[in-house]
Formats: sequence, structure tokens, C-alpha cells
Amino acid sequence: EKGQYLISCDDDGVVCCVDIKKNGGKLVSKHQCHDNICATAQWVPSRTAEIVTGGMDCKIHHRDLYKTRPLKTLTETAQQDGVHVINPPFVNSVATHWSSR
Repeated sequence: EKGQYLISCDDDGVVCCVDIKKNGGKLVSKHQCHDNICATAQWVPSRTAEIVTGGMDCKIHHRDLYKTRPLKTLTETAQQDGVHVINPPFVNSVATHWSSR
């Protein structure tokens, strides 16, 4: 939660931003962020409209809620230097630093 806004993520990879001060909550934005389950979403502390999301598609997105494309995407692969990883690097949690670095 950031002031009057709440972000939520779902099993379809969608992240929604809701204005909780409006009667019943008003949908501010909705983004298809991941190919499948979006497991986590976190506000970037010193940026008013930026979030970081992580999902079961092994991707981390840095996104501005007012733009349609991510600002940056990090992808972890299940294969590194010819070695196959049995357990894929799913992203279950993200954290941001107060200085936004």
C-alpha cells in the first residue's frame, strides 16, 4: 500500500492498482506483467508510480504504472553454462531499498 493506492497481483500475471479511498475502490491501472502467476509486487519507495514485480515465469519487472511497457526486465533462465537447473528460479518475493537504488 502506498498512501491511498494498493497494488495486487494474481494467477494470470496481472497487476492491478486500486485507489482505496474511492468508494468501493476504483481501478487506476491494470497491467499484464507476467506470462503466468505473478507472485509478488512491491512499491519502489521514493517513486510515486513505480513497482517491482516477480513471477513464476522467472522474470522481475520494474514498471511505471503510467506506462505500458516495463522500464526494465530481468530474466533468470533454467539453464546456465550448459548445466540444466532442475528447480527453476521462480521469483516468490521482491524487496526494494528506501533509496530506490
